[in-house]
Amino acid sequence: MVKNLFPPAVVQQIPVLHTGLAAAIQACQANLQTGIIELSLPPAYPTFDLLFVRGQMVNAYRRSEATERIPVENSLSLVPAFEGQGLLRALALTPQAIRLVKILLEQIGAAPASSLPTSQLEAQIEAWTAQPDPSLVHICWPGAEALALFPGASHLPRHTLFVAADQILHSAGGMMAFFGWKEQTCEATFYSSSSQTQAWQEYLLHSSFAWIIGHLLSHFEELTGRLLLDGMIHETNFTAAARGWNVNLAPACVTDQMIFGSAAEAVNVYRQLLDLILKYMASILGTDVLKLLVQESVMRLQPAYRRAFQDNFDFFEPVGAWPATVDQNA
Repeated sequence: MVKNLFPPAVVQQIPVLHTGLAAAIQACQANLQTGIIELSLPPAYPTFDLLFVRGQMVNAYRRSEATERIPVENSLSLVPAFEGQGLLRALALTPQAIRLVKILLEQIGAAPASSLPTSQLEAQIEAWTAQPDPSLVHICWPGAEALALFPGASHLPRHTLFVAADQILHSAGGMMAFFGWKEQTCEATFYSSSSQTQAWQEYLLHSSFAWIIGHLLSHFEELTGRLLLDGMIHETNFTAAARGWNVNLAPACVTDQMIFGSAAEAVNVYRQLLDLILKYMASILGTDVLKLLVQESVMRLQPAYRRAFQDNFDFFEPVGAWPATVDQNA
């Protein structure tokens, strides 16, 4: 039988028959908005995990002996007809936590778990995260479960999620709840981005895009002043909002809460935003200066992020070749 995700969480479990499945999921979706709906079926059937952001299903997974990402558009038709009752569990999460859950789902069971005293957890995590590539650490106690996303090279965690019976803690990187949990032993599993799953590719694209744009915004303000920077930010944010992209620019900062159905979708949106931003900058700085700034920004990325960016964005092309308008149908 497939293990539930985050079993310590006290959430409502809704019995459901196959004939009422679509209506039950739709009702959960309306209440949940952003999070995960898990459908557990009777023994011998797979488990289905549906991920939602802002009320829209972005990914669906079928879990049995292995985990498979299935098409969102016909995910419910892939649920086999079952006798008896299934159970729906809904857990509200932030978009950042959804990224962690996607990485976990696509690697769960692919690495061995280490059983260790909770008192040794901090030292073990330090050893794991000294590796250069980004990684996800999954920790299970009898009464709690946690995820921590590390950017690599011993940097502090980027995002964490801690789930216990009476609490769900989302953090930009705090791990006090992990190391202060009172249960004496845990199981910890280390997942590396070197596996190059779809979820890892989407995360690397998200992180490299946000870092590159933030770095370019800082340089652009240094060279041109706040007035021109504010004009570019306003134009870009207006375009993003008009197209329903949950990306917001501020001076030296990018807030990206987009969760994509695939790496190809991420590349499509990020490429259009890059085209818009770089065309604006090139019109003021000139092509040669902008190329130097872009190259410097890219080379300062950690290797895994740099590879993801270079593999998907032709940033050495002449700026004059970049489209003047953004595709209206993205």
